[in-house]
Amino acid sequence: MRHFVLALVAIAATVTSAVVIQRATAGFQAARIQTSPRADLRTAREDYLLDNGGGDFALYPGAGYRGLIESKYEARSFEDLKSKVSRLPKGARIWWSPYNLDAFGKPFLFKQGQFDEFMTFCVGRSIELKVGDAETTKSLLLRLQNSMKEGCSDAGEKVETIKKLSQRRAKEGVSALIECLADRRKCLGRDDPWVARSAATALEGISGKHFDIDQERWRRWHATGR
Repeated sequence: MRHFVLALVAIAATVTSAVVIQRATAGFQAARIQTSPRADLRTAREDYLLDNGGGDFALYPGAGYRGLIESKYEARSFEDLKSKVSRLPKGARIWWSPYNLDAFGKPFLFKQGQFDEFMTFCVGRSIELKVGDAETTKSLLLRLQNSMKEGCSDAGEKVETIKKLSQRRAKEGVSALIECLADRRKCLGRDDPWVARSAATALEGISGKHFDIDQERWRRWHATGR
């Protein structure tokens, strides 16, 4: 009888050990799956801004305009720009509001005819290039500035121009947008200053700052970066 009991105890111990080993093995396999290099691939989309205010190019992280740009983000040539793009993670998205078009009617980079090559370069590296519409930032700014000089009888047209500058995150429009904050005309049926509010929304989208329609605070930020 004693031998029989000891045999049962031995069998139970063997079964228990097998279960523990099986669970430990399963846990190890799960850990291997979770820490697999394939699971660590960067798939989250990241935003970058291709900034070409006044003709100088810079490529930096984030979709908002920076008042002060570090030299490490500057792209001094077409090859330098491509080198910076090649180091971006796959799936990244570049926002670009071309300041001007070349003689072929395409966004202008460092010289004519480079846009198609740049687009192909981005696609080949799984980088999405988000380019503003055919109307250039330069022409939008000219329209907005003219409307400000003329007093702009059509507030709706002024707001549409502001929205387009906002959509393309055009840092070149910051000065004009700050001036638009002084236009406190209201939309029919609303007490909110329509033009000023649109300009403030555009500035927030470009800069990532939030100063509402306070023109002086926006001017201070534009002058000092704070």
